[in-house]
Amino acid sequence: TLSTGKLKAYRVEALEGYTEKEIIEIAYGLEYHSEHKIAEAIIELGLENEARLFGYKDVEIMPGMGIKGTRKKVTYYLGNESLVDEVIGLKSCDLECEESESIVSYVLADKLVMAHINMSDQSRNETKEAIDSLKKLGVKEIVMLTGDNEEVASKIAEELDINYEAELLPEEKMQFIKNLKEREQSVVMVGDGINDSPALALADVGIAMGAAGTSIAIETADIVLSSDNLFSLPYLFKLSKQTKRTIQINIFLSLFIKFSFFILVFVSAATSALGSFLSANLLWLAVLIGDMGASLIVILIAMRVGRKRFFSSEKLPKK
Repeated sequence: TLSTGKLKAYRVEALEGYTEKEIIEIAYGLEYHSEHKIAEAIIELGLENEARLFGYKDVEIMPGMGIKGTRKKVTYYLGNESLVDEVIGLKSCDLECEESESIVSYVLADKLVMAHINMSDQSRNETKEAIDSLKKLGVKEIVMLTGDNEEVASKIAEELDINYEAELLPEEKMQFIKNLKEREQSVVMVGDGINDSPALALADVGIAMGAAGTSIAIETADIVLSSDNLFSLPYLFKLSKQTKRTIQINIFLSLFIKFSFFILVFVSAATSALGSFLSANLLWLAVLIGDMGASLIVILIAMRVGRKRFFSSEKLPKK
């Protein structure tokens, strides 16, 4: 969500005598029907190398780890270091193939590591400024929850000056949100992937980045942003605050106007011989201004919210 979300596979290192082309074809077939951002990079890699598309049986998403499928009685896996540990009990550091600040996917056949694929990502150009804007708006704590490895997460978090939790499974993201809510804090979760969906559902407010968001994240979220521009977030916070303030003003004005005319009618009815004449006219005036007039004022004030600009036009999401 904080990065461009556009991964690029830049290295395929085949182990145990396999060729790079074979590895790409295995990975391409496994990820072909997946919506994960890693799948997009693998599919692009397959298309660039004109890889053959093989079908797999019993394809299964392994949340927070990767994907697996069976072909010719061999179970193939593609995923992160947690998947390697789960399948063969081997830590990624023992493989001696993970680069610092690189996202790595491992390809396995049954319990044999066949290869690893290195991918890179970077934070969006507007991310730092958007986060600084959120802090100025009073957001007390911003934490990046990611399934990426420690090196990648720490690099991005350091650039953005925020806290982070790395190598999280979907249920661990959800538990983190739950812990915050137990401290009676209002929690907003922003995400765009399948692994973000449980946390989006649990947060007080779940926000999905619409253009890059997966269908399940969009369905789970309370709010869907049509743009991937991160300035949508501080804009949304300012718009929400202004909307709340406008509602409070409208309620106060509406009650004040009605109460004022009620007092005028009551006072005129209790005065001299002109009371009956004044009260009748004031009654009509109260109906016209106190009811319809108050409604018109409330509508006009509410219309100002949509016309108000909180940022310069080049920072706002394009319509």
